[in-house]
Amino acid sequence: MEKPSEKAETMEPPLSTSPELGKAALARLEKALDEENEALANFNASSINEFSRIKTQCLLELQRPAGLNPAQDPGLQTRLQALQQKLELNRWLLHLHLEAAKEVSAVITAAIRDSESDGTYSRYSGAAKVYG
Repeated sequence: MEKPSEKAETMEPPLSTSPELGKAALARLEKALDEENEALANFNASSINEFSRIKTQCLLELQRPAGLNPAQDPGLQTRLQALQQKLELNRWLLHLHLEAAKEVSAVITAAIRDSESDGTYSRYSGAAKVYG
């Protein structure tokens, strides 16, 4: 999946705080997480900024008093637990991508440093050649 779905992309802030709007925001967040997790699992981070925007918008909507009460809605507790698992998977996948980017960056930095250096100030310059 390269781009977030059209439904997740076109979000407007709710005009009221009904439970239905809270559930709609929850559904958009779940969909965005599913799409982002699938993209990250397939090594496609091209829409990461858009996913971040969608998740931020959904979380802002969920922070508003939406009348969501897991005690009154048994299915809501199950959805919230599933959301927690999706968020944890998302955090883990993002962490993997960040660590991979750090490793690639380190390799590129070392290659640039080595290509620009004549070895004069290297830790292993002259001494390694004489005593090695």
